[in-house]
Amino acid sequence: MPVHLVIKRLSNSLRRWPRKWSMWFAVALGMFVLALGWLLFIGITLSGDPWRGSVSRLASQHLGRELRLDGEARLLLSLKPALLVRDARLLQPRGFETANEDFARIGE
Repeated sequence: MPVHLVIKRLSNSLRRWPRKWSMWFAVALGMFVLALGWLLFIGITLSGDPWRGSVSRLASQHLGRELRLDGEARLLLSLKPALLVRDARLLQPRGFETANEDFARIGE
């Protein structure tokens, strides 16, 4: 194959290369924007059940009172984030006469 044909074929393929990659980049960017829109407007719900015990222990240490998380816990990540906690109880500190009663109780 003559050299001038090889150069011509190579230059043609190099000319198409930016268009081809810019199309793939536009498609990838569009998919990223759609995924981000999904996350922001619809949101993702994360269950807090795996961390319930560690959060309860850590909060109890910092508050000086026992915190019990008996119900479900969920976190919604979106433009309007929300935290849902059900059946949370904060017990009285030790030494109070009403130590078996709750200091605060949250239904939801």
